[in-house]
Amino acid sequence: MRSICLILLLINSFILNTAKAQVDRKFEWPMNHVTKISIDDGLGENVGAQPTFITTFNSKDSSVFSIDSGVVHAIAKAGDAIVVIVQGKDYFYAYSNFKNASVKEGDSINSGQLLGYADINPDTSEYVLDLMVTKGQSILQLKKKNFIPRIEKSGQ
Repeated sequence: MRSICLILLLINSFILNTAKAQVDRKFEWPMNHVTKISIDDGLGENVGAQPTFITTFNSKDSSVFSIDSGVVHAIAKAGDAIVVIVQGKDYFYAYSNFKNASVKEGDSINSGQLLGYADINPDTSEYVLDLMVTKGQSILQLKKKNFIPRIEKSGQ
């Protein structure tokens, strides 16, 4: 998960800070059939650790969809996982833990567009996606209330 921070540092060429930048916007879940949403706020297992504000989605479905329109800024490997970075109008979005990506660098994408397929967690038999959102030099602290269930459309 922390590899997302490194990739964003390299791509954006600046040091991100983890100021608790709040966001009032609502996003659709990036996956169908989400069973769990968890957020690393530095208060859970790693009490006192520097929070990453990564939002983790567990799902029964491996499909991953963009939560905003923009341009695919980069696709990179982080260990065995693929990371897709999307530059939106106001935010950068780092989606991590893809088994394979359906988009390529430079693609213009729409909100709700299929980005690829998440890898499975063999311990839970669920697909897992990590998401980090940044604006300027701040990692946004998203809350569960910032997400609404994804409206499934036919063919997706």
